[in-house]
Amino acid sequence: MKKILLFAAITSLAACFSMQPEINTACQQDSVGNYLIKWETYPKLKGKVQVYASDDPDLANASSMGYTPIKDGVTKYITTNQTTRKYFRLVFNKTHQAIVAARIINMDSTSHIRDIGGYLTREKKNVRWGKVFRMGTYGKMSAWDSMRIRNLQIKTIIDLRMDSEALANPISYPDIQVIALPVTTTTEYVTKQALNGRFRTGDASLYLQDMFLQFTEQIKPFANAMTVLADQRNYPIIIIDPNGKDAAGYLSALLLATLNVSDRYIVRDYLSGTEAVNFKRYAHLVVNSDNDIQETLTTILSTKDIYINLALNKIKSENETYANYLREKLNISDKQQEKIRQIMLYQGR
Repeated sequence: MKKILLFAAITSLAACFSMQPEINTACQQDSVGNYLIKWETYPKLKGKVQVYASDDPDLANASSMGYTPIKDGVTKYITTNQTTRKYFRLVFNKTHQAIVAARIINMDSTSHIRDIGGYLTREKKNVRWGKVFRMGTYGKMSAWDSMRIRNLQIKTIIDLRMDSEALANPISYPDIQVIALPVTTTTEYVTKQALNGRFRTGDASLYLQDMFLQFTEQIKPFANAMTVLADQRNYPIIIIDPNGKDAAGYLSALLLATLNVSDRYIVRDYLSGTEAVNFKRYAHLVVNSDNDIQETLTTILSTKDIYINLALNKIKSENETYANYLREKLNISDKQQEKIRQIMLYQGR
């Protein structure tokens, strides 16, 4: 009898394991805008994967690209449209599926845009693509980039730039609401000090560490931003700051923490913000500078795990959980937090 029960338990476990393989996907655009879609499964699946493409992040009216052997691990989507973003649904053996998109949206005249979708929560749900983006300074944009923004169907821009930066580069999109929530940062000050030769790499790093610790105490802008994120009528949303990685990176981390994404993925998302920084914007400032100044500026414009980890660890040490911090410090209720999860997560995955 024990052998029968043991066999049944093992069979049941194996069946559950086979029903839910681990599927890892990635998507990148090449220099001409074509999409390279990759996947891995564990355990390795045999058979075919059918790939669907759509302009809609919810994959409405998706068209099939046909079938590809799962063992190939890659397929390519050729496009002649450089302004409309594509989302892809991968269906393995007509049973298991995944949704993927290119995380980086390449721009011509400003810093690249990052989609924070696609991450896996602790409950094994996926963060929705096409809901929240972050980017650097919203300066003068080319016609192509303006079309890219419009094609994302953006309804709200959360502008975290300080007043001086916002005045220097005002946002003018009559059909998009701009919510100005200035966050005090030291980036501009540290940059000026570095260019004048007064700061070196170590000085800049210490200032940036302190800046991220201070983010946890700047209640008003981040509380208001989370309130905006709790209202479905505001989506899709772009979060901006001068480089798309400091205040915007911290707010994105808070959002992912609300969704119960692990710290490992939160840090990974923050670190990848360097990919979106527009280094060309600063190139003319250091053309005649020595190596120390150039190295210091690179430090200022880059992301380091110590910055975001300091903020995350401070939140947890003082509040035990992110949910407590959101509720007690930012006054974001449990109901609002759950609403954000309903908006931002693919349900039933």
